[in-house]
Amino acid sequence: MRRAGRRPAAVVLGVILACSVRAEGSTRVVFTVDVESNESFRLPDQIDAVCQDRSACGLMEIVRLLEARRWSGTFFLNVLEHHQWGEAALRNLAVRLQASGQDVALHTHPQWGYDPARSGMNQYSLEEQTSIVGDAVRLLQGWTGQPVVAHRTGAYAADEHTLLALDRNGLLVDSSVFWKDPNNRLDGLGLLRNLPAPYGRLTEIPVTVYERVDRPRILDATLGPLTVVRKIDPNWFVNADEARAAIDAAVAAELPVLVVFLHSFSLMAEQTAGGVPLADRHSTDMFRVILDHVAGKGLPVVTMRELAHAGAWPRSSADRDVVPRVTVPVGLHRYLWRRLKTSEGLPEGIAVGVASVLVGAALVLVRRRKAFARGRSGGVLPAQRGVRSR
Repeated sequence: MRRAGRRPAAVVLGVILACSVRAEGSTRVVFTVDVESNESFRLPDQIDAVCQDRSACGLMEIVRLLEARRWSGTFFLNVLEHHQWGEAALRNLAVRLQASGQDVALHTHPQWGYDPARSGMNQYSLEEQTSIVGDAVRLLQGWTGQPVVAHRTGAYAADEHTLLALDRNGLLVDSSVFWKDPNNRLDGLGLLRNLPAPYGRLTEIPVTVYERVDRPRILDATLGPLTVVRKIDPNWFVNADEARAAIDAAVAAELPVLVVFLHSFSLMAEQTAGGVPLADRHSTDMFRVILDHVAGKGLPVVTMRELAHAGAWPRSSADRDVVPRVTVPVGLHRYLWRRLKTSEGLPEGIAVGVASVLVGAALVLVRRRKAFARGRSGGVLPAQRGVRSR
């Protein structure tokens, strides 16, 4: 999809998209970016960030990489951060994104403007959530001059009241469902894991998920596979093979929408002692792999706004709600770290330490097995070295 400023008239575009969305066997890709501060980087410092290696690594570099393909993404802006950085800073960012041909949507982390002790939308009542969404919509609509049609809850912390609050405020699309995420409180509402689903006048478009089957490159038969739920996120891929396989699996499953997920700080690693960020080269490479693979497969790229204006989605049956599986060979250290990290109640630091010890022990075991095999085939066992034959 080309940039907004170069598209035909809105009426013609709506007709074209309505036909496109209903076409069989065509997976549409939506690049989504949650625009927010985190514990390492303030939002104002992310926008035009230059990392220590002098590479552009901020939010606008994500925009540039999309623009290079003449694609538009949906940028979920945490409007409520205006309480910290000032309304002018957030307004200027929204206007700048829109001027770059990007779709600006709503992101809600309520602790920035309401109760600091309650960070999730699902910690607020229906009336409170309705007020939070209404306040944010009025701001964002005033900044961009466009209706606010799409939303994603911060940290996926949504519940049924969130959807009702969005509907009360006239929004058309939500993208807060992330299957298996512990913050999500949307189970039991008839929503699906990977398929768009109606909820009243609202359409829920989930963050695309797949099951990654980790298999250790050594001791596979002994340790067995480890299955984890993943999203299409450049920060989450082990390597380029996984990125391509995940996209291929989603397309093979005939998902009507593939939601790619990023943060505004996705291309940035931790800060140096001098406050200059390090570039996350792996994530940048993975993002480029995603862009290249989507382009290579000729998949149409759309925005949440375009999907919202395309009209109602046909109701999908649960038996079509596929969660694809992707098998990924991983190093033993990564495999053990992941297994230990997913063990209930085990802190990450301890998990890493234990994994290191186990990797060392496993490597010793592997070497001994190889040595024993050589000995049985006529080689010399370690214990025999330096011992003369009698």
